[in-house]
Amino acid sequence: RKHKVGQVGHPRQADGKMRRVLCLALLGCATSFVPAPHFGGVIQRPGRHPALCRLSMVDAPPASGSTSLRDVRATEVALRESSSSDCIDAIEALFQTCPDEVPSTPIKLAPSSLPSDLPGGALLRIGPNPRPEAVGAGVKAFFDGDGMIHAVTIPPPESRDDDRLYYSRAWVRAKGFSKEEEKGECLFEGTLVAPRGWPMLGAMLNNAVKAGQPVKDTANTAISTHGGRILARMEQCCPSEVTVSRRADIATVQSATSLGGTIPYDPVTGGSLGAHSKEDPDTGESMCFTYNTYPPGVRYDVRSPDGSLAHTADIALPRPIMLHDLAITTRYSVLLDLPLTLKPEKAIFDSFPVSYEEGLPGRIGLVPRRGDGEGTLWFDVEGCVVLHTINAFERSDGTVVVRGLRYMPSGPHSFLCEYSPAFPYEWVLDPSSLKCVREGYLSDVPGEFPCVHPSFVGRPSRFTFCLSPTAVGGPVTTYTAPRDSTLYGRVVKYDLEGGAVADSYNLPEGEYVVSETTCVPKLKAPGAPAAEEDCYVVFLTSKTQGDRRVPDGSTLTVLDAADLGKGPVASVPLPADVPYGLHSAFVPWEQLGE
Repeated sequence: RKHKVGQVGHPRQADGKMRRVLCLALLGCATSFVPAPHFGGVIQRPGRHPALCRLSMVDAPPASGSTSLRDVRATEVALRESSSSDCIDAIEALFQTCPDEVPSTPIKLAPSSLPSDLPGGALLRIGPNPRPEAVGAGVKAFFDGDGMIHAVTIPPPESRDDDRLYYSRAWVRAKGFSKEEEKGECLFEGTLVAPRGWPMLGAMLNNAVKAGQPVKDTANTAISTHGGRILARMEQCCPSEVTVSRRADIATVQSATSLGGTIPYDPVTGGSLGAHSKEDPDTGESMCFTYNTYPPGVRYDVRSPDGSLAHTADIALPRPIMLHDLAITTRYSVLLDLPLTLKPEKAIFDSFPVSYEEGLPGRIGLVPRRGDGEGTLWFDVEGCVVLHTINAFERSDGTVVVRGLRYMPSGPHSFLCEYSPAFPYEWVLDPSSLKCVREGYLSDVPGEFPCVHPSFVGRPSRFTFCLSPTAVGGPVTTYTAPRDSTLYGRVVKYDLEGGAVADSYNLPEGEYVVSETTCVPKLKAPGAPAAEEDCYVVFLTSKTQGDRRVPDGSTLTVLDAADLGKGPVASVPLPADVPYGLHSAFVPWEQLGE
């Protein structure tokens, strides 16, 4: 079914969804004290997808390169075996939360020391950061923490003799956070408590009764800018709109925004918007997929450069899935229908609804820019998990190349509870035959949080920049999930055409990356052509000592994409320490408030 712009679900359908959720929650509360059941014996081999759309067969030869699944597993083992007790202490230190907010604070570094072609703007990093009183009480899992934004503002080159750099951090005043702040107490219990299901159902009942919403809108996952808005996002809720000033003042201007009524209402979440969008560098359009736990499966939105909703459609899937990211080309939006399934009924049997179903195949869909489910081209691929795409583009021969970081979890919940490494991977799709003609690994070096030059999104590209893990360990005692995690002590530049790491930067001992990498294009003369390496790679780092972060030991690091190995071209010391978080975005100077 195609939505009309701004149309929401039928209220009777919404009431039915709410009744089903509350029934499950009541069951969960009643069974919370029952030991978890054990199921064993019979293993059922799943069948193929129902043929909802045009499908192709998985007969693709591997991509160029010699990396195999055996190599992937060996790398994970090596990372774990090489981790020492010092590594585990450092991981523990980086997960410790910030106890408070920091107002706009001048940074003790002369802006004139920055590269003259580094544009003005703000690097924003968001991540879960529950208030201290909530840790261990309402919040047991890292991903249930309230969203906190760390901001570093950089004046443009022409005003660096007079202006300063500034830093601040603040919680996103999302709807749920504001309720707790007003009451002065914890109202919500966390729901992302994998691998169990009953505690999740009990938490949803508690939240519905005490706070009036079954799921807390933590807005802790990603930052996006489009149409003049800065949004704090997570895929389980409506986003919150924030503003950031040129002195790094952070303010939430609207929590749980439906973006002018263009996000359909949902009784459980209030409505939801996918964690990530992709913006076309030529048209300025922004594309996004948002998943649901009920039919049809995925909502596809296209927004105009001014942020208004230009197109929306439902796309039916054979099963509900968790869908975190997408890719785009000049003509298509790339939908990853992979076996990271989302089945709420599993919670009745005390199993977390999100799980990797090994043995199920996967599909990649090419959705025309203004298309819907009926016009989608589907290609069968090997089953896996992809949280983050690298890029996608169309070749002159008509094939479509899709690249992403591919996980192969060792169990159904290991992806959520324990670290699984991801590796660059490529699929080559042939729309003329509806077949994936090649797929395979591009490197045996693991990576996370990829970024490319913004002008090359959806266009042929050769390089991507990622964090690369240097150690894996646990347990993480601050939270029940994840049980272990990783240290990022290296930033790498992949040559995806040559299948090798083209360059890298190793951080000093005891210093680790705590944000994703972000590509910031260098200032160029108007009309000058862009090159992939004409950008800076910026990120935040923190130092640890034992199981504590070093106070004031965090830095904004700037690397030249053309030469990572020479080290930072600028290091900006921050007046506060930064813990682990998730995604980042660079907001241009002209989009910041006065």
